[in-house]
Amino acid sequence: MLRYGLFYYHRRMDVKNTQLKVLERLLRSGTNTAYANHVGISSGLSYERFKLNAPVCTYDTIKPWVDRCKSGEPDVLWPGRVHHFAVSAGTTGKGKHIPIYADRISSDLGFMRSVMRHIISVNPDPGLFLGKHVALSGSVETVDGLHFGEISGILACASPRWIRLWHILCPEKAATMAWSIRYKTLVDLASRSDIRVLTGVPSWILIFLRDVSSRTGMPIEQVWPNLKLVVTGGVALSVYHQAIRYELGTLNVRFLENYGASEGYFAFDWFDAGSMLLQYNSDVFYEFIPIDIGYEKAKHSLMSAGNITPLWEVQPYVRYALVVTNIGLMRYLTNDEVIFESIDPPRLKILGRLNEMTDTFGEAVNATEVHSVVKQVMPSITYDHLHIRPTWNGNPALPFHEWIFVIADPYLRNSMIESSTTLPNELDQHLRLINRHYAIRRETGAMRLPSLRIIGMDEYETIIRAQPRSQSKLGMFI
Repeated sequence: MLRYGLFYYHRRMDVKNTQLKVLERLLRSGTNTAYANHVGISSGLSYERFKLNAPVCTYDTIKPWVDRCKSGEPDVLWPGRVHHFAVSAGTTGKGKHIPIYADRISSDLGFMRSVMRHIISVNPDPGLFLGKHVALSGSVETVDGLHFGEISGILACASPRWIRLWHILCPEKAATMAWSIRYKTLVDLASRSDIRVLTGVPSWILIFLRDVSSRTGMPIEQVWPNLKLVVTGGVALSVYHQAIRYELGTLNVRFLENYGASEGYFAFDWFDAGSMLLQYNSDVFYEFIPIDIGYEKAKHSLMSAGNITPLWEVQPYVRYALVVTNIGLMRYLTNDEVIFESIDPPRLKILGRLNEMTDTFGEAVNATEVHSVVKQVMPSITYDHLHIRPTWNGNPALPFHEWIFVIADPYLRNSMIESSTTLPNELDQHLRLINRHYAIRRETGAMRLPSLRIIGMDEYETIIRAQPRSQSKLGMFI
């Protein structure tokens, strides 16, 4: 069992020595495996030798090794057999399935305890434990004796029995229920309970608050007058914070955001801190690849990772791709793009996903380009979400992009609708100037002019509700 901990000091810390000790522990405990032998990794290696021997890998790289884990073979990516797989994308049949070893589950539960200790140390309110908790966690299903699901659901199944004293629905039972049934059950139970803590993905928390208020016919501040804490993860809280605050009315509720993924739990802090504190004394060794502006340059940078940077050498306000080594993964590219707002202590923000692009028709349009175009064409427009969806329509049917702007404020939404007639042409022209792949397809008639769709939060919530899982993300990039 690896040890884990939380160092939350407001003074200079020796990040390098701490991270090197983490790497030493990981190599000592986890290198007697088929994958480690294959790439030439053994206990006691220096970081320099580790960096030379172990390649930066993606899911496609390790998928054959994951398949060996699924077949029941022991000691493939970590000592022991794997019984749980975190579904990072897709379903139990398709998508990325990250092996979750028993040591990894113990480590992640340790992270959760660290979060709870931090909450209590900063806000030692016994009222948190005098009422009930609601967890909108993920689902887990069993296929051929193996357990597949979202990491939050896997941890819910492994949570200690005493946790059930506070939850309105047994976490293990909830994780194995169909999402639609579980959600309705939670709404029913929460409407009749004294809820003190609410956890989940921000989009579903917002919908849950509105459904409970509709069910009871009362505002949330009257349904749950003792609500103290909202803990979120999965997607950025910043997008939903204002709307959630509105639903909470006059309640004095604190928000805590954590950076957790199928690949591990990495950081957390109070939302009003503005960024999250990286937990660098956990069971994760961190490396970062600087990303140049533009998708093609970023892709080249990632494929030739000679400029990979350990945590102790990162610089503030540089865009990085995150690479992690932890229990079961070795130098794994997580697909997250982050930026550090502070390096003493290391505090970061998540900027987005490296694959936030649409390339259905060979156009290779990425999120950075989209936001650049919007900033030029509509510098004064404020929107809550922006999605690009590749689709087909017309006579004859030609592919095109549907730009979907989600604007909660009805005045701003109507104002944009009134001025939207010329926007598709302007967006199209600016995107042609900075993306030659898109320009070629437009100029050759392989794609037609994009369309514009402006919707409110109600319609957006309808889309969210149609998702089959509690932590599903739309099949478009933001």
